[in-house]
Amino acid sequence: MKLLTKATLLFVCLFGMYTSWGQMVKPTYKTGFDVTEAKLGDTVEIYIQITPPLGWHVYSTKNEGCEFTPIMAEMDMASDTSYKSIEGFTPIGDHAKQDPIFECKIWSFASVATFKQKIVILSKDLKVKGVFQGQMCDDKACVPLYPDAFSFTGITIVE
Repeated sequence: MKLLTKATLLFVCLFGMYTSWGQMVKPTYKTGFDVTEAKLGDTVEIYIQITPPLGWHVYSTKNEGCEFTPIMAEMDMASDTSYKSIEGFTPIGDHAKQDPIFECKIWSFASVATFKQKIVILSKDLKVKGVFQGQMCDDKACVPLYPDAFSFTGITIVE
């Protein structure tokens, strides 16, 4: 019976997610580097900030003890010889809470969601691209943050 309840709740969330998508609720995105200048071999951080509409929250990358989950944040970095990713795609400032629908601990952001990724610069012709996907919800519905492609700009490579 518990599995049936979870499956029903998941269906309701997914149905709400797709019917809400028609309302075109969208966040704003900002991407960039933590510095404006760097040298070959330097380690820098790229970031992506997602600002949902007022009253909405963005899910992070982490969950604990979940059988079913919302769409967790994920960034797939495009492979390029101009940089090397190190460490992982890291959420900054997320918080955990016991989710009553999913019956597990899920991390999310109350307002602006910030994620960072460290990279090593290997070429003066730096080309950093990635695809972000995730989910945001308010108290009535959830919408997917469909894969959005980003180019990270705003850095000068100096000799």
